[in-house]
Amino acid sequence: MKKLFSILLVAMLLLTGCGNKNVDLDLNKISQELDNLYSDSFYIQGVSSLIDEKNYFEELEDVYEYDFKEVFGLTSTNIGDDYAVRINKSNNTMYLILKPLENKDKIKEEMNTYFKSIESSNDLVKSRLETEYEGYLIYIVSNDNDKVLETIKSSKSPVFNNLVPVQDEMIESTLGIKKDTYSEILMKVPMMIIQSNMYIIIKPEDGKKDDVKKAIDQYMTNLEEQWKTYLPDQYELVKNRKYEEYGGYLIYIVSSDNDKVLDTIKKNEIKG
Repeated sequence: MKKLFSILLVAMLLLTGCGNKNVDLDLNKISQELDNLYSDSFYIQGVSSLIDEKNYFEELEDVYEYDFKEVFGLTSTNIGDDYAVRINKSNNTMYLILKPLENKDKIKEEMNTYFKSIESSNDLVKSRLETEYEGYLIYIVSNDNDKVLETIKSSKSPVFNNLVPVQDEMIESTLGIKKDTYSEILMKVPMMIIQSNMYIIIKPEDGKKDDVKKAIDQYMTNLEEQWKTYLPDQYELVKNRKYEEYGGYLIYIVSSDNDKVLDTIKKNEIKG
């Protein structure tokens, strides 16, 4: 009976995390890796630079929404602000990534009319690629449409955008904790006030965990109140933040992919 109780106790400790031993995390490496961490969601803002790196096209020009009607016969009010449209008007090579607001079929009809008007003398236009991806309509006219499409799809959203570290001398005024209550900390916050993504990794000194946690919990609550009446999407990120205790560290994450961030943190444990 005693043996069974011991086994159950160990199992409970493991499940609750109470049996976790203290670890040392490589905070510098974590910072670098999180700066370059990408989610699985499509990131249209990164497409142009990726396409340019591959040299699929020559001398493409950006086309903006105020010229959609003149160039393509498109009703711009039916297209969202997130778009990427670039064209070489001399040979009609191009790629368009458009986000329909309401009438997707109308955009397709207008684009079909446009291509019909120029395809008679251009074999590339005749063999154009038309597809849908992540809610976008994509049109490609190039020498290798499949490779261009593959490159477009490879553009993924960074989990964090333009984070800056909170310096040691600012920790107390920011979080309300004194230097003698923790041994290590990595805290990064957004450079831009329209973003809420951030993270804190802190290792409290012995006997100070409750004090540190109470102060940071209050900071996160204040952060939630701050975003509650500002930007709804950013408020959702703060509201759905992740907290975990790991190897003596307290970890707070506000991001679009909290699990991926946590996995990245945990894999950077210093061995030996």
